[in-house]
Amino acid sequence: MHSTSVLTFNYDEIITRYNEFITGFLCDEINVVKEELLPRFWTIAVPSKGFYVTIELRNIGNEHGVEQWCAIVKESDGEETNYLLFAEEIEQWGSGAT
Repeated sequence: MHSTSVLTFNYDEIITRYNEFITGFLCDEINVVKEELLPRFWTIAVPSKGFYVTIELRNIGNEHGVEQWCAIVKESDGEETNYLLFAEEIEQWGSGAT
């Protein structure tokens, strides 16, 4: 059962969480090249391994009235993976925890 309160995230929270994701992405690799091409649209590569992805911030919709802010990682073959930026907060909200 979910809480009756509304779960919202402000712009600063969203940008901070997204930037944390970008900073941590491939943090264990060496020679990672990260470049912000447009606001909130990054290219990240490990040239020595032929690895290249783009990452963008996107709201993929609402689930029970909660915005689903994700970092969308798109690989060079077109495959996309969504990383929910506020998964823990949404889970706690859904369980009624505060």
